[in-house]
Amino acid sequence: MTKNKTMLNLMCCLILSLMPVTSLCFAQQADLKLKNNNSADKIIQTYCNSDFNGARLSNKNYKESGIATIIIPGEGAEPGWDTATIVSGFRLLSTSPSGKGVKITVRYNVIGELDGASEFTKDNKTEDYVFHVKQVNNAWKLVNPDDLPPHISAETAIRHLEHLVKVQKEMRAENLKTIKKLKEIKK
Repeated sequence: MTKNKTMLNLMCCLILSLMPVTSLCFAQQADLKLKNNNSADKIIQTYCNSDFNGARLSNKNYKESGIATIIIPGEGAEPGWDTATIVSGFRLLSTSPSGKGVKITVRYNVIGELDGASEFTKDNKTEDYVFHVKQVNNAWKLVNPDDLPPHISAETAIRHLEHLVKVQKEMRAENLKTIKKLKEIKK
């Protein structure tokens, strides 16, 4: 009996001595979950959805969309773009750690380029872009992708051009031709 009791005491001591290590492992797992890539993925999804819907086509859209709140403060202002890439959709391909942040690759399905708000060039390709996301004050923030022109849907491009037809009479004929081309692609 004493041999069994001694063995039981040893097992209890072993279990009790491992508890802090186990707790530490669980705490580290919880911390990883807190900082996992799902939050970073959501930032990129939000950014791409906002861009797809025209948030980057004008300062007014940019401000109203709230897209600036997910970009690292002080990263620079959104450039004024003369071109936009027309896409039928996008998807997040991969996520990988990168220094103090995460790299997230997005694949766009490109259907054309809109140059100068009136010249449309049809295309059919995929385009991959690597976004960089970092933690700032315990929140994921996007490093401003200032080398990426707006990637918008055909519907968004049509709405934008229809607005330009109303406010910029001098480009009316060109914009109407481009709207017609974009509507044909949508079919």
